[in-house]
Amino acid sequence: MGLFLFVPLTSLLVDALLNKGGLTFVLPLVILALVSWLWFGTRYLIKGDKLVAWAGFIPYPPVAIQKIIRIKPTRSFIAAPACSMDRLLVQYGTSDYIIVSPKDKQGFVQALLARNQNIEVQGDL
Repeated sequence: MGLFLFVPLTSLLVDALLNKGGLTFVLPLVILALVSWLWFGTRYLIKGDKLVAWAGFIPYPPVAIQKIIRIKPTRSFIAAPACSMDRLLVQYGTSDYIIVSPKDKQGFVQALLARNQNIEVQGDL
């Protein structure tokens, strides 16, 4: 998915450099920097009893690990702090959830289970 943004923006930058375009160089550079920050700045952290997620400079509300009900795989297109389509839906409460895509899904789930053994894990991770 990132290729759909990086390739066109990079080609715009190269074109602007070759044609010595002022604003045509700056605008794609700013957009590329923001997209890169979102892409490479996406992270998940367990802080005490909370799961905290960031998508670049955008923090998501902390999730109390004790409130997590279930974790299941999803391929949802919903906007989320998840850079991959190989995602996990973490449900907490009756209808609240966060969608994440940790590199080590098994390790991520094990870290949450170590803090809340009542989490139901559905499907193959």
